[in-house]
Amino acid sequence: MNAGYTFHGIPHIPALHVQGNITNLTNTRGWSTVSTNQTSGQFTAYPVAPRMYFLTVSANW
Repeated sequence: MNAGYTFHGIPHIPALHVQGNITNLTNTRGWSTVSTNQTSGQFTAYPVAPRMYFLTVSANW
């Protein structure tokens, strides 16, 4: 999920963009990828990443 807004009319900055992102919004737990190696019988599993928040700020000069 993400949302953003661009601010215009700030002195010395033509455009300022602020964006927020959230990954794994419901904080689901589980495995994103599970694979096996048929030769050795080993398996590899990667868990789903936990909920994470990101904030990005960018500006045009």
